[in-house]
Amino acid sequence: MVIAAAAAAGDDLAGCAFYIPAKGQSTSIPRKNLAPLGDRTLVQLPIEIALGLGVPAGRVVVSTEDATIADVARRSGASVWPRPAELATSTATVRQVLLHDAGRLHALLGDDGIVTVLLPTSPFRRAEDVRRAVATLRAHPEAHGLVSVSPYPSPVSYRLELAESGGLLGFPEGDEVFNSRSRRQQNTPFHYPDGAIYCVRIARFIADPRFFVQGLTLGQISSPPAGLDIDTAEDLEFAHLVAERLSKQGF
Repeated sequence: MVIAAAAAAGDDLAGCAFYIPAKGQSTSIPRKNLAPLGDRTLVQLPIEIALGLGVPAGRVVVSTEDATIADVARRSGASVWPRPAELATSTATVRQVLLHDAGRLHALLGDDGIVTVLLPTSPFRRAEDVRRAVATLRAHPEAHGLVSVSPYPSPVSYRLELAESGGLLGFPEGDEVFNSRSRRQQNTPFHYPDGAIYCVRIARFIADPRFFVQGLTLGQISSPPAGLDIDTAEDLEFAHLVAERLSKQGF
């Protein structure tokens, strides 16, 4: 279920915590979470979003094993929860890290608590989108959680594989979709999780530790450029260009 419009932005954030996973090392960009973007580092941006929404520091949590990131987080006003070394590897997932702290978050928030995960690598999310996500999840008590999504740039029916021989394989809907040159507007729109916002009901997450539960996870469409995710050096370079443009526009 993808929701384009959502609940009013004035809903209370009581009973909500913000969880910011920020390990020290990265295989793609060295010390990525400390990379500067404008006059702040990536890890500082989600902290500012959360504190700017009026959430107290005790419910703005940075999970890290890194002393420098911990220092930056504390100086920026967040709480720091130490992360064990086995959850600071390149193979550790956000789901595993959140599950490690889920019991502590549940004790902090109670059965009705909502945890919103804000990855530092999504620097262009807006505070109003975060508030809207929490309000939307509250308005759907049957939902397990909510995830921000962005539209695929091309229809998934155009997905192809390039074989070693040089031939094109795939054609999930048959080769006629290419031969007829069907209009993009005639294709079913699909979306992918863009990493900007993950919201879960913490009690349900403990019982079923997944972000995506078929039919029970809501989707909120991100407004560009909120869905931009920094994974590579090229992504970071592009993010600097976007940030410069937004600054000139007064954002």
